[in-house]
Parts: sequence; structure tokens; C-alpha cells
Amino acid sequence: MNELMLCRALRELIAKATSGIQMPDEKGIMRPVTVVDGYLPRRADDIPDPFPFVIVRPKEVSAVEELTTGTIELIVGCRYTGEDDFGDVTQPMNGYADCLNIVHRIRQALMNLPNRVLDKRYELTLPVKWVVHDDATFPFWQVDVTTTWEWFSPVALETLNSETFG
Repeated sequence: MNELMLCRALRELIAKATSGIQMPDEKGIMRPVTVVDGYLPRRADDIPDPFPFVIVRPKEVSAVEELTTGTIELIVGCRYTGEDDFGDVTQPMNGYADCLNIVHRIRQALMNLPNRVLDKRYELTLPVKWVVHDDATFPFWQVDVTTTWEWFSPVALETLNSETFG
């Protein structure tokens, strides 16, 4: 449950951080960044093009007594054809830069958290890592950001006492 609450708080932070960014969709219409929970929806005619997007997904969690550590993956996706206003391709391989602009906004929002704490309970552990995929399929571009968080998740004393001592 805490992992899902962390992802929700991250989605809210990312939506605020990327609110001023707009990029073209498959029809060239400027769209804001969509922040997605977990996985992209299946493509269908009635579902709009998801690009640009940031997927927030829990990747791995471990717990040692009351301390829980979780890795949350942020997947940034952009569509970039390099076409100018006349349909001419001028810079077809600069799509990664659009993704990195979104990553920059996210990183700034994370680094500006008071004491690196989100939602008064999740502490960001540095470093924040990102990787650009070399095998991007034109015109789609992807950057994966890995964040690690720690939070306390104490065991309720009543539960412990009744289960341990009967």
C-alpha cells in the first residue's frame, strides 16, 4: 500500500513539474505530458496518442524490520520526427533531447523537495539515475529514470503481540 501511495505522490509531483511542457502527437497537435500509472493503456481508436508521457511504476521493494526501500521507475517517452513546419526532416535524431528536457524538470522537482522528502514520509536516496535507450525505434524515444526511496513502515504492536505471544 505504501508503494502505491508513493507512486501517487510522485505522479502528482511530476504532473506539476511538467505542466508547462507541450510536444506534438502523431498528428502534430501540441499535447501536454501525460503522467501514467503503471503501464500505458492498450492502443485503440478511441484512446488518444499517449506521447509525450511519463510512466510511474514500482520496480522493486525490500523491507528490513521497519525500514522499507523501494525503487520506482519513471519511463519518459516522446515522439519526435524532426520535421519542420513544411514536413521536411531537418533533425531526425534529436528526439532524445525532448525526453531529457522532461527528465530535467523531474530531476529539478525531486532535488527541490524539502530534505528530499516527498509527502512527509518518503525520503529520496541519491543518486537519481537515467539512461537513454540506444535502440529507440524512430520516431519514438525513451529515457528510463530510476529513483530509490526509503520510508518507515512499522509493524502494529497489537498485531505483533497477539501473533507472537498469543
